[in-house]
Amino acid sequence: MPKIFPFKAVRPSPGMELLVSASTHDTTIKGQLTSLEENPFTYLHVIKPHLHFNEEKNPDKHFPMAKSYLKQLISQKVLNQDEKPAFYIYRQTKSDQTSFTGIIATVSANDYFEGHIKVHENTLTEKEAQLVEHIRITGVMGEPVLLTYRRQQSVDLLINEYTKDQAPIDFTDENLTSHEIWIIEDEAGIESLSLQFGAIDNFYIADGHHRSAAAAKYIRQYRDNEGGYLSCLIPDNQLRIASFHRIITKMDNFDKIVFLEKLKVEFEVELSNEPVTPVSKYQFGLCLKGKWYILRFKYPEDL
Repeated sequence: MPKIFPFKAVRPSPGMELLVSASTHDTTIKGQLTSLEENPFTYLHVIKPHLHFNEEKNPDKHFPMAKSYLKQLISQKVLNQDEKPAFYIYRQTKSDQTSFTGIIATVSANDYFEGHIKVHENTLTEKEAQLVEHIRITGVMGEPVLLTYRRQQSVDLLINEYTKDQAPIDFTDENLTSHEIWIIEDEAGIESLSLQFGAIDNFYIADGHHRSAAAAKYIRQYRDNEGGYLSCLIPDNQLRIASFHRIITKMDNFDKIVFLEKLKVEFEVELSNEPVTPVSKYQFGLCLKGKWYILRFKYPEDL
């Protein structure tokens, strides 16, 4: 069974949370560049230093800059490391009041290699290697892996007990998403939460396959398997899968009729009079030359 471990977080000083926090998924490259130019404290300087150069990632060139920015934030007391190991309860509430609550902890690289942290995606070797280098050079894991687990009522009850009081860390970002963090640093709380999670069979990677693989490999290669990597664990009943869109342009010699015929080999293709939002498994929406289609995969049993 996988285990979770408390750790000493490096986090923003009181009042600096909004300036330091950085979204890497919900903003455009243009928006991130604006943040880099206007905000010397944004954590984007540490996790996306290549944006300063307007070029592809070059670990040898870019990651030392990330380390320099991190050291600067620490020396300026913008970031401070907690004195005691702790678990952190993290709650995110969207502007539509959708809320997610989980535990930020570290998890074992051994559990990853032994299959107790389940994967569902293949990873790219080059991307893994870049992330390993980022951890090695900066000394930190920039973003947590999102893990999920089968809901445990005992974990919920413990979280509810700690979140009765006002969160010591509480701020709202520019997207009107609120972020609250409670700290579990007492020995009884740490022991109890560790025990409750010890009853869970497996963790599952919801997002961050490359981060997880890279962190585990870094720990194996440079730490002799000692230590864990940063994760945010959210129960399965709170997961929400958002829409994931892809736009394809510049398709040379593209023939719409031939393309649709090739799709029909693997999919049922149905013309739609309105934009398509998938409502069931193995279903996709396709907008092609201004017309919408519903695609249904024919062979789910082969997956």
